[in-house]
Amino acid sequence: MNKAMLYGSWAIIISSGILYAFSTFYSTFYCKPRSFIWNKLQAGKCRKNEPLIIFTAAFNIVVDAAMLLLPTLSLWKLQIDTKKKIQITCMFGMGILYVLLHTILFAVASYLISF
Repeated sequence: MNKAMLYGSWAIIISSGILYAFSTFYSTFYCKPRSFIWNKLQAGKCRKNEPLIIFTAAFNIVVDAAMLLLPTLSLWKLQIDTKKKIQITCMFGMGILYVLLHTILFAVASYLISF
């Protein structure tokens, strides 16, 4: 395993852990009282949740792209036929479609949240 793959993987793991721990904590306590999250008939108040949702979606897009690129960089250092390398890279490239669709969904969701 090369250093870029090692450090990149650990950066993704640690940053994801921090973000999702914060997101879970914030989502649990962003309303007072907490029951106001599911029971809007009672008196209560909630902080804005949209910035966290937008940031998390953008973070997921970046992580998805990074997870596609990390093994591709290592792949080209392997001692296999160039044809096989191209085929495997194309399979990873199909994941780019997912990232593009996720990006479009993010843009639409951001637009809808702004209303």
